[in-house]
Amino acid sequence: MFNQIFDPQFILFICKLSLAMVLGLVLGLERVYAHKTAGMRTYALVSVASAAFTMVSLFIGENFIQFSAGFNPAFIAGNIIVGIGFLGAGLILHKDGHIENLTTAAGIWACAGIGMMIGFGMIKEALFMSILIFFVLGVMSVIERFVRLTFFPDPMIDEVVAPKKVRASRKKIIEDND
Repeated sequence: MFNQIFDPQFILFICKLSLAMVLGLVLGLERVYAHKTAGMRTYALVSVASAAFTMVSLFIGENFIQFSAGFNPAFIAGNIIVGIGFLGAGLILHKDGHIENLTTAAGIWACAGIGMMIGFGMIKEALFMSILIFFVLGVMSVIERFVRLTFFPDPMIDEVVAPKKVRASRKKIIEDND
């Protein structure tokens, strides 16, 4: 009985969904660190659901081909992309003349891609994409912040965001030029 329940195909299913969840959690952790509303749970759910829908589409294509003439697993994959696009659109806000949560929405979209890769069995590719996304979300945010504060200062935000050391060095440059 135990062998019937936990057959190799089901174990693979469990492993794929678990990996999708872990990768989603890791990427969502960075969003939590950045104080965004869509965080670990959202990213994990998007990744797991995308993997599950992809595996279902493969299952339908392999097991019900006689009933599903013209069925292509790519149809469901395409609809995952569109559906997550709508989810991301719901996250994006236009407030006080600027856009908020665009990176979070793009991250969720990319997280769905990771789930789809895992669902299709592209495990190494999903791991590599996760590393790239984590680099973009985590490391690049620090670099982007440094570049913005150093080379493209915003006087309105400067007083709140810029470290004292940066403000002092800017003040010295202005005094030296006068």
